[in-house]
Amino acid sequence: MSALIARGASLAAALVALATAALPLPAGAQDADPTTRQWHNYLGGPGDERITAMRETSNGYVVAVGITNSADLTQDSTGGLRATQDAFVAIYEDDGSPYPTSPLSVIEGDGEDEPTAFAVTASGDVYIVGRTRSSSFANIDVVPGTSYQGGDDAFLAQVDRHGIPTWIMYLGGSGDDVATGLVVLPGAAYITGSTNSTTFLGATPDGMDGFVVKVDLLTNPPELASGQPTLISGSGSDELFGSTVHQSKLLVVGRTTSSFTYGPP
Repeated sequence: MSALIARGASLAAALVALATAALPLPAGAQDADPTTRQWHNYLGGPGDERITAMRETSNGYVVAVGITNSADLTQDSTGGLRATQDAFVAIYEDDGSPYPTSPLSVIEGDGEDEPTAFAVTASGDVYIVGRTRSSSFANIDVVPGTSYQGGDDAFLAQVDRHGIPTWIMYLGGSGDDVATGLVVLPGAAYITGSTNSTTFLGATPDGMDGFVVKVDLLTNPPELASGQPTLISGSGSDELFGSTVHQSKLLVVGRTTSSFTYGPP
């Protein structure tokens, strides 16, 4: 869960907490008190922080992504503010202590950046999607052949297992685009989101459309897979908010005012 915690007159800090309340307990853990908070930790600076997504990895770590405008993200920071809103990744061990080798990473753009979803691979690399208004970044390489297109652009970024921002790929068109879902499989990332661009990665959306983009992660640098993107495009407004894999198929969820004639699944 995440929350904004007021600290003094003007400071808000993100709260990372692990609790068992309202969560199904696995076998062998039924004797745990379902109302007991296991641990909590502040992640804050002199500005404002907000966690936008959080999950526990298969090896027991807790990863959180969010936004900050603080120049220094420490619990008792007295530093200044960033010129813009940046995205961060924080990693905690299962007892709530910061992961020693990569506790915190900030993706530093010259515009407003917001992560919306992420995935963690078995090797510990973190892939993040969201939206950005940055035309350049201070501490991460932009994938060649991609560039800021104006307005909100969707993005896919990688932070490696050591907490180092590695690369970021713009996924933008002529209007506003946002990535809201991500599935990472061996060798490929599947990004879902929405666009109101008239041209988007070679496609021509009609109004507000949902999209699915496959990125090949085996190439260096990563690149769009052939035939991308796939548009969810109806007569009305269509938006995608998330995705998952079921029986080797990508399932997406969202909202629409369109009438579709694809037939039963």
